Amino acid sequence: MWRARHVASCAAAAWIGSRASAEAHPALKHGTPISHRTRYDENYVVHFDQRTRDPLWVVERLTKQRLDAEAEHPPGRRDAKYLEAADVPARLRSRLAHYKHSGFDRGHLAPAADHRGSRDAVQSTFYLDNMAPQDSLLNRGPWLKLEELCRSVARVADEVYVVSGPLFLPEREKDGLRMRHRVLGSPPSVTWVLYQSHLNLSHRWRRG
Repeated sequence: MWRARHVASCAAAAWIGSRASAEAHPALKHGTPISHRTRYDENYVVHFDQRTRDPLWVVERLTKQRLDAEAEHPPGRRDAKYLEAADVPARLRSRLAHYKHSGFDRGHLAPAADHRGSRDAVQSTFYLDNMAPQDSLLNRGPWLKLEELCRSVARVADEVYVVSGPLFLPEREKDGLRMRHRVLGSPPSVTWVLYQSHLNLSHRWRRG
């Protein structure tokens, strides 16, 4: 335990030192270019990539106690509205217009069913920074079952941490592997269509 804390403290000190050095660098007199934005919700965190207009990753913390409590009187998602992330510049965020007639679902990374403590909690999952274009068969089939699996694991464990995000997969062509991705919307504001996958699932089982 001491070693883990010591390593974490050293890492934090190194990060703070690097940040201080960067801020003092003359080339950054007018600020540091930013391509990512992080949103902290009560039970999950969204790291949004402004280059692809997609979330780079979302981390959720699920607990049996919270899921059971929220299941007693869950607010419906019928009144929830899909909203753009207003704190991200318009030219750098995912837009509602991108999905219109695209044939893709607005696929949640942190699903509304994981966060039903209040109407506001449900609504917070409907911001587009928490979504990526997803094939409807995947979104309403295997992906839905994977979300349900994560909740079922949380109900027999102390806590579960779920990390979701897109996969940047190359395609094999005659001259080798190439990265090619379809986009939604019109340049310069586009959203990349990526393969979405749960990257990690870790849990700590109850004792006794």
